[in-house]
Amino acid sequence: MKKTISVLSLAVATGVLIGPKFAGDSFQTLLEQQVEQINQIPGYNVELTRYEKNWFSSAGIAKISIEPSAIAPEASDLSAIQFETEISVDHGPVTLNNGFGLNRISWQQEVINSAELQEKLGITESLYSSKGQVSLFGSLSFMEVIPAFVIKDDATTINFSGYQSKAWTGNDGQLVYEGVTDALVIKDVEQDVSLSDLTMNMTADIDLEKIREYLLYDGEVELNIGTVHAALNDESLFSASNLNVSYLFETSDDDSKGDMTMQYGVDAVTASNLDLTDVSFDLTLLNYSTEFNKVYNQEMIKLMNHDSRFDPAQINQVMTDSLPLFLAAKPEFKIDKIHFSLPEGSFDSNMSLKLTDYQLEPAQMLSSAFWMNNIQLDAAASADKKLAEKLVALVAAQKMKGKRGITSSKVNEMAEQQAQMMLGMFSAQGMIKQEEDKYTLNFSMNNGEANLNGNLIPLPAI
Repeated sequence: MKKTISVLSLAVATGVLIGPKFAGDSFQTLLEQQVEQINQIPGYNVELTRYEKNWFSSAGIAKISIEPSAIAPEASDLSAIQFETEISVDHGPVTLNNGFGLNRISWQQEVINSAELQEKLGITESLYSSKGQVSLFGSLSFMEVIPAFVIKDDATTINFSGYQSKAWTGNDGQLVYEGVTDALVIKDVEQDVSLSDLTMNMTADIDLEKIREYLLYDGEVELNIGTVHAALNDESLFSASNLNVSYLFETSDDDSKGDMTMQYGVDAVTASNLDLTDVSFDLTLLNYSTEFNKVYNQEMIKLMNHDSRFDPAQINQVMTDSLPLFLAAKPEFKIDKIHFSLPEGSFDSNMSLKLTDYQLEPAQMLSSAFWMNNIQLDAAASADKKLAEKLVALVAAQKMKGKRGITSSKVNEMAEQQAQMMLGMFSAQGMIKQEEDKYTLNFSMNNGEANLNGNLIPLPAI
């Protein structure tokens, strides 16, 4: 029995002594892999300028450079952004730098502020910091903090309330992320813009190997903004409440493709002569190819690393070369819903698009006749009668604005008359249908034939 206890004690002691070395090696390998991955992205460069690994801890400094012009051509006037971040790591099984814990590793990271930046932002702590750990059982948790700051110059003041987030992996291995910001306010002499109650929530099956290979993985992201408000000389120009953007991706059982859903919504939007409510815009892409995503992204990275000017001809060539992989999964595109309401009524529409034959030869991709004969398209729209009249009148009024000798009230009166005439003409021609208090439209294309509201239409006439 004593011998057994002695063997167990030796095993535990060996684990405590040797474990930190393995944890330190693993973290360094992972860090170097992430640096390599980031450096493949145009406009970003990370360099480990110092990394010292000891038995129980490691520490290093990474220099990060961001070149805005390589990310967006319109940002060519912006100079490069450079900063350094300091990383300190404790190797488990016992870690201390985030308080006592039993972990494989724990870490802290802080952006190194310059004295000039601290003075400009009015902060003493790091502009960005994070800390986290990987437990003995492999679960991950971390927190991020951006402190509140104020930027002032002669004309503009930016007031940011700060950002905090927390993340963890659940029992199913999914990463859960939650971030929140109370407010962002930008003011100058005449204008001010404010956003409040910003939150971001994410759940994803994060797999670093999949990310490196541009493969697909399940995930869901939701961004919410409580209010947005813009004013000029203290007079409200625009306001919106409860803005929501969500993204959901679900892969197939064999990971060869996935379904993507994007939803945009706003509870209410108020602006000059506009009072929108219940705004929704929902999109779905079914059967998005994993192989296409991998090849297309790899080729685009190569292209942008070679030449960051975003040559449209080269980008189109990459898309054309990758298109057969995209079509091989038989994708379908849907606008599930476009909806909004005004005091005059509501508008609704939807659309679906797919192909009859996905087996394409390269020459067929350039044939408009082939595409027209293989597209399956279904679309529908409806609007309450008073709303349709208002929308058409707004278009007509916009065309008449600025004409000499016509007052604004006269423009609106003429526009309303034109709207009723135009809707009557469209209805008589069969382009729209009037059903009680609604105008509706139904359009489809199938096997080279087009149908509008039950009437066949010669395709050349479209």
